[in-house]
Amino acid sequence: MNYKNANKCHKCPQNNTEKGCPHWMEITMTSDTGEFKTDKACGHVLMPKLLIMTVNAANRTTEQASGIQNEITNGFKILAASNSIELPNGSRIPIISDT
Repeated sequence: MNYKNANKCHKCPQNNTEKGCPHWMEITMTSDTGEFKTDKACGHVLMPKLLIMTVNAANRTTEQASGIQNEITNGFKILAASNSIELPNGSRIPIISDT
């Protein structure tokens, strides 16, 4: 596609149609409160923001996985130290050990 106003930043056409610029982006993002928001800007402006959001999302996922892993590990430690398991109805099942 031939963009008639490509890279004419001093007079940005603010669209990516044939008469616009290929760098113009309109993306929908989710805010911290869960609301959808549409950002419209030049790709040169939005790209750093998108990269930072991607890195933050990847780090958050790692932190969440690490938290779950720690929770499971702690649960097994408690289970190993106890001599019975309490069921949701309040009754207890003894743990039989080979040692």
